[in-house]
Amino acid sequence: MFLEDRKDIGETYQLLLDDLPLDQILFPDNKHLEILINRLADLWRDFAEERIPAPVIQHASKLNHILPALVQSGQYLTKHPQWHATLYATDYTTESVYFNFNAHEDRTGTERPGYIAYPLPKEGWMPESYLPDLLTSELDNQLSKYGFAVPSPIFLGFVPHTVADPVVQHSLFLDSDQIVDMIHGKNTHQLQVLSTLNAGVMDKDQLLAMIKADVWSELFDQDLYTDMRDQLLWLWNKYPWYSKKVNLFPTSYFHLTMRSPHSIHIPLLTGGFSRAIEQALAKGSRSESELKATLGLRDDQSLSQGIDAIRTLEDYTRYRHFQVLHDFYHELLATGGCISFREFIQDQYQHREILNLGLHRIRAFAMARSIRNSLKDADIEVFGIQGNDHKGVSVHQMNGTWSNDMNYNSFVVLKKAPGGGFNLKVLDTLKAMSRQQIIKSDDSE
Repeated sequence: MFLEDRKDIGETYQLLLDDLPLDQILFPDNKHLEILINRLADLWRDFAEERIPAPVIQHASKLNHILPALVQSGQYLTKHPQWHATLYATDYTTESVYFNFNAHEDRTGTERPGYIAYPLPKEGWMPESYLPDLLTSELDNQLSKYGFAVPSPIFLGFVPHTVADPVVQHSLFLDSDQIVDMIHGKNTHQLQVLSTLNAGVMDKDQLLAMIKADVWSELFDQDLYTDMRDQLLWLWNKYPWYSKKVNLFPTSYFHLTMRSPHSIHIPLLTGGFSRAIEQALAKGSRSESELKATLGLRDDQSLSQGIDAIRTLEDYTRYRHFQVLHDFYHELLATGGCISFREFIQDQYQHREILNLGLHRIRAFAMARSIRNSLKDADIEVFGIQGNDHKGVSVHQMNGTWSNDMNYNSFVVLKKAPGGGFNLKVLDTLKAMSRQQIIKSDDSE
């Protein structure tokens, strides 16, 4: 086998993975790297083939497989009457804030922090116009064609499996963008699932079966570093000599697959996908026709149209992100703070003490703020969740009431569809759970 034949390959990967640019992950021009990516997919298939169909594993193992879904989303936004590129393509400085979003240790115990460069808006920036959530309803519309009930519910915080699993038997869920989660993204799971459905390697029933088998996290919700550690450990266990060659974990902030939402949302925030495609074309690592095929473009569509569509999605993602942060920033200022929006972003991203509040308390404040605002809206239903899978959970329909003393761990928020009603399948499921005192999972003692 290749890894057994090439005993020098570990040193090559150590250099590559230490600072791996996104264009090399999407379009590798180094045969060793391409073989590593393919080999990791093979190892995952060996490990998970009884729980996850091989075609799904093969699709999710390549980050560039997400690109057609990004192009389609960007094309939709470009044509939307409420999208104005000149207005929403926010003017940024060339200055970036370096966000240390994770830190880990290699096998020798040396800390190797990971950073992303995040563009800062100009001093005094504020949203020129309120940009509504244009993308969620379109992605919901696409999901409904595959049999998912919509609108998709929104999860705030970690929703226990006891509650989440019955909900996702009907609908995909969204992660809230209102709780200052910097690198996950609200629509990322929609994009991952639609990418896999559109590729024809999975249908709704197969997805539901995999969720029931408790493989959602393994398939679509992997942490950047945890997953890479696991994958490299598989190599080390299968090839003992390899552990002597690769003695540090990759410090690149990009993941090698589309299994981590962070590996999709971070490049959308930073404009990484469009740059990577342009770099691959400029370097000649892929021809224009090969790039068009990877982006899922038709013969009558140009590569520049595909890149422009992805750049539109990147602009939209960044503007919406800054808009949410700006709203939150102004409410936080009401507590007595006196820092600029740029300083707020810098402190937030570098995990400093913001306005004398720790990051954990900032997120708790953001969650409470989001729920309070939701409870004022007649077109929103909120369910608070107490407890955990091990000891049991209780679900409470909040009916417009909120108190800071309420000891909820997480929430499920339902919104009416534009011009329509609630997702009745999910609403009825949650109401039924709220009528039970304590719900225990099948695995709880």
